[in-house]
Amino acid sequence: MKLTERLASFGSDRWMHVTASLVLADITTRCLRRCGAGGLISACVGFGVSLAVGIGKELYDKFKEKETFDWGDIKADIVGAVCGSVIGMV
Repeated sequence: MKLTERLASFGSDRWMHVTASLVLADITTRCLRRCGAGGLISACVGFGVSLAVGIGKELYDKFKEKETFDWGDIKADIVGAVCGSVIGMV
């Protein structure tokens, strides 16, 4: 399977989860660093905030929209949150 086919099979919804989590974790980490928090604390809080928003979105989908809780979306949120926290520390 070609790389482009693998990336396409990941799905546009998952890419949105990765992107949103990355941006949220990055912004949170950078804001905390600017306020004087340490690098590791900033990254952990940025990761946690981003992941909490992703889990909250999935819970909203499950209970309000009557959809299933998608663990694949949570995995995409984790990837985005990790990358965003690391980028925010740079």
